[in-house]
Amino acid sequence: MTKQVRVILDGVEAVARLHEDAAPQTVARFWAALPIEAVLRHVRWSGEAGYILISQLADKTQPLENAISFYPPGSIAFRAEHGETAFSYGQAQARDHAHVATWACHLGTLETNIDAFLAKVAADAERGRQADAPSARGGAVKRVEVEIDGVVAQTELNEAGAPRATAALWNALPIEARLEHAKWSGRACGVSAAGPRRRGRIGASGVLDISGHPPRRPDRSEVLMSHGAAEYRSVLGVEYGTQLGRLVGNRDVLLAVLARMHDEGDKRIVIRRTAAA
Repeated sequence: MTKQVRVILDGVEAVARLHEDAAPQTVARFWAALPIEAVLRHVRWSGEAGYILISQLADKTQPLENAISFYPPGSIAFRAEHGETAFSYGQAQARDHAHVATWACHLGTLETNIDAFLAKVAADAERGRQADAPSARGGAVKRVEVEIDGVVAQTELNEAGAPRATAALWNALPIEARLEHAKWSGRACGVSAAGPRRRGRIGASGVLDISGHPPRRPDRSEVLMSHGAAEYRSVLGVEYGTQLGRLVGNRDVLLAVLARMHDEGDKRIVIRRTAAA
């Protein structure tokens, strides 16, 4: 008989089927550890997913079973080296702190109440991002305005994680240029900007984040803004950038403008300091 588990998040319950045939050892250890109660957090590098840590299951020597790198929405992925169990609600991938793609065990798949449960994971993730924002922690935060097609949105700069890159952008403002849709990076648009031209990563982030997070190419002085699932790529393959900040005001309206660029073509973009800055 197929093993199933109930997963409850803030009163929303779903049932998941465990992949016992494909991952017998992993499922057996997970099953033996039940019941599990933990705090769900949003992943930092892996995209659209929440995760819990199960310390008693952390084991770097455990064989990898039913290996996956990309997490389909509704999947439950387990990384034994950390005891990490992830629940993906969108585009996600196993990645470590160096932003290098890696592997996880496809432990299970949600089978009931999927949409409601994943919406709760996504909602909790957004609350977590807001709670972890610089403005939520106190202190002055530099903000810039981004204007495209008459739509203006506000972005908080990631000064703590990328002090040199954000300072270079700040000093280059205002910027007015042509915004183009990405050719290789997925759902993202890019613009060239003045700044340091150094190869390698600067700051805390190395890959393109999910919607509303503009990272930066230090060697090309290029700012990208994603409007959906995206990864930093060029004609040579996967590349790296720095997370400059994230949209915090009028986000959805601006992302809709970015999404239309795939069909409508290039647009003019203005990036400037906010009136209060």
